Amino acid sequence: MLLLSWQLRVFLGATSLVLLYDLIVLIALGSSYMLPYLPGAVSLSCAGASLVVCFLSLVYVFRASKLATLMPLIWLSLLHVALLTAIAVTAFMCAHDVEPLLQRATSDRAFLKVMMFDGAYPSFTYVWYEPDDFKCPSTADKDMALKQRFYEAYCAKRGHVYCDSFPMRAVLRFGLINATSGTTVRLTSASVNSTFFDVPMTNSTTLTNFCDQVAPSVLTAEPTLSALCDGCQRMHETSAFGDWIDDNCESISWIDTFSTFCISYRSPKVYPELSPACRYAMMKPRHSSTFADVCYNGSFSAKVQRDANALAASAVALGVMSLVVAIVLGRLQGSRDTVDEEDALMFEAMTQPSPATTIE
Repeated sequence: MLLLSWQLRVFLGATSLVLLYDLIVLIALGSSYMLPYLPGAVSLSCAGASLVVCFLSLVYVFRASKLATLMPLIWLSLLHVALLTAIAVTAFMCAHDVEPLLQRATSDRAFLKVMMFDGAYPSFTYVWYEPDDFKCPSTADKDMALKQRFYEAYCAKRGHVYCDSFPMRAVLRFGLINATSGTTVRLTSASVNSTFFDVPMTNSTTLTNFCDQVAPSVLTAEPTLSALCDGCQRMHETSAFGDWIDDNCESISWIDTFSTFCISYRSPKVYPELSPACRYAMMKPRHSSTFADVCYNGSFSAKVQRDANALAASAVALGVMSLVVAIVLGRLQGSRDTVDEEDALMFEAMTQPSPATTIE
C-alpha cells in the first residue's frame, strides 16, 4: 500500500520547520556572546542531534513511495519531540534562575541613589583590605564564572571612564588594591596638593592626564600608581558583547568601588601569580552595589530571561507540532493495519480451496 501524498507533505513541512529551528540554534546561539549564559551545551547538542534526525527524515520521505508503513515517520517525529523537550526544559529553568537577580537589581539601584557624593568626588576615603579567609573558587562554580565573564567585558568597555572622565583624586579615595592602608592614605593625602609627583593636580585632573605627564621614574618607585596607569592603557574593547553593554547599561554617574577593581584587574602587575579566577575572587568589590551590579542583575539578566524564554517557547511550539504529527500518523497507521488484516483474510479465503462437498 502506497503512502498518500498529503501525509508526506505534512511530515515534510513539520520536519522543515524543525530543521530551520535547529540551524538557527546552531548558528545564532553557537556564535553569540550569550552562549555561556544560556543552556548552550544542552541546546547545541540537542539541536545537532535533531538536525541528524531531520536529514534521516528527508531521506525516508524520498523513499517513502516504496514503503508501506508509517512507523518510521512516527518514530522520527517522536525523536523530535524528545529533543525539543530537552531544549525547552533547560531553557525554562535558565529563565527561572535569573529571577532572584532581577529582584536584586532593584535594591542595587536604590543603594546607588542613596549614596552621598559631592558630584563625582567621594567625601570619604575607602580603604581596600585583602580578605582573611580568601579561597580560590572552584572552576565548577558556574555562577562565579559567568559573573566574572560579564565583569571583564564591562570593565573592558566601560572602565575607561574611571580613567578619562572622573577626577584622579576620587579614584584614589576609593582604595588601591594590592596596596597597604598606609600607602593608600599617603597617596590620597598627597593628591590633594596642587602638584602630585610634579604633575599639576586639580579636581578635573584625570588618571589618564596624570599617567601621560608623570615621569617613568615615579612609576618605577610607586608600583601602585604604575599598576593604575597600566590598567588604564588596557581599557579597550571592541566586541558585540561590549557594544551591547555600552548600549544597554546605565551610564556611570560617579566613582564607585568598581573603579579600582576595573583598573587594577586589567593590569597583570596586580597579583600576577594568581589565575584569572583567583584574581577575580580576590579583587572583586564586596559589601556594596555598583553600576556593574545594576546592569548584570537588571538589564542583562532580563535579556537572558527573554532569550531563554524565546528559545524554550519555540521549542515547545515545534515539539507540540511534532507530537500532533506523530499522533495523526499513528492513527492512520492503526487504520491501515486493520485494512491490511481484512485484506489478508480475504486473500486467504480466495486462495485456499474450499473443502469438497459430500453428496449423500
